[in-house]
Amino acid sequence: MDQAALLAKIAAGNGQVAQYLGSSCSQYRASGTSAVITVGNLIGSLPAYLVPSEKLQEHPEWIGMFDTTATLQGDYLVVPEGTIYFIAAQVPFTPLLCIQTNATVGLSRPIGVSAIDGGGYSGVSATTSEVLLAGWPASLAASGKAKQGETPNDDGLSAWVVLMPPLPLVPLVGDIVGDDIGRSFVVTAAERTSLGWQLHTKQASS
Repeated sequence: MDQAALLAKIAAGNGQVAQYLGSSCSQYRASGTSAVITVGNLIGSLPAYLVPSEKLQEHPEWIGMFDTTATLQGDYLVVPEGTIYFIAAQVPFTPLLCIQTNATVGLSRPIGVSAIDGGGYSGVSATTSEVLLAGWPASLAASGKAKQGETPNDDGLSAWVVLMPPLPLVPLVGDIVGDDIGRSFVVTAAERTSLGWQLHTKQASS
């Protein structure tokens, strides 16, 4: 049996497991830079069975079982109760990895600065930023306190890690991540990993 035939059998087997043990998820695939979970990005229904990985205490990783014939890394799966995951890795002959999301974020890039207060501190405002992404489900997790003195008046604001799927652009240090509850985070490092993008950020507003 050649590799292609074996992979097809594995995909079919995973699909059968999902039919019996999982639930029917809505599968979405980004077609632009905004509003991923929309009717226009709906691929269809996909039976999927998701279980927590051993790393769940450290990272929001889940092991997935589903037919990979029509899925790609970065596709989003929405389970019936509304929880959203993205496919982080589907490497042949290895477990399928998904990341559970807990926020919807956007990404903007400063194009200038404007004064914020009378004390000489300046920062980026909405009118001086270019919106790059909007409406992307992602995982946000606190990673401790940022080091004192990294930026003016940071006062040790919280450091966060943002996990996102492969993106249609390259995030840069200094980009701004905004979430769906009004918080802002400045990107201090952007790493392209085998599971997607890992953005190290510092909270810019408390």
